[in-house]
Amino acid sequence: MSFEQGILKALEEQFKDGEIEVLTRRNEDGTIDSGIKLIHKQSGIEMVNDTQTSQIKNKAFALVKLLGQLKQS
Repeated sequence: MSFEQGILKALEEQFKDGEIEVLTRRNEDGTIDSGIKLIHKQSGIEMVNDTQTSQIKNKAFALVKLLGQLKQS
């Protein structure tokens, strides 16, 4: 397991199964599905990240932002 995968797993464990819907998004030129959109089903909060070239990194960034948003609300 890579470092990024370990971080992603730890972040995913903060949520219950089925609590988040995960959608992939194409990059700006439409060639790679590296972007991520997360939807927290209970609150309806949506978080998008497509700043990284890696889908794993984008998902980790989106999960961190989502956790922060949920703690504020």
